[in-house]
Amino acid sequence: MRFFTSEWWAGKGGPGTADAYRQHFEAIRHQLPADLVHLHEGYSLHDGHVRLVAASAGTPTLRIVVDTWDDDNCYRRLALEYGGVTGWRAESTGQADLADPGTWRDLGYHEVDVAGEAFEHRMIFDMDVELAVRFEKFRLVIEEGPPNPPTQRAGGKGKRGNH
Repeated sequence: MRFFTSEWWAGKGGPGTADAYRQHFEAIRHQLPADLVHLHEGYSLHDGHVRLVAASAGTPTLRIVVDTWDDDNCYRRLALEYGGVTGWRAESTGQADLADPGTWRDLGYHEVDVAGEAFEHRMIFDMDVELAVRFEKFRLVIEEGPPNPPTQRAGGKGKRGNH
């Protein structure tokens, strides 16, 4: 993680981290895949639970399925589908079993970046797990729940941002 580190999450980072990340995101948003911007601005992954991480044997793809809830306590199951994956890694300094995403507990924060000709999506979890995916294409699939983010539903308060 570049911005939302475990030290920052533990309260040891500077108060300007979230603002610095927002500025970073605004500077690169025009380069990012549309669905990644849509995920970032329309849905919250904060406190989400990863149900599945699956790499394709024949093609360089990775699929991460996350159960999420928004400010209106509306449940959604989101599938994050990465294409043209050139690398991904999961690391843990805690007690999580990397082979079992259920042990990672709550997804805390995520951030995106441009990495040369590719993109990088990084996530940090409650059990000191960090996941990073380097990829060329991204697709967001709403597997369960309302298709529109809360900011587009009538009366929805909405939760915007990267958490």
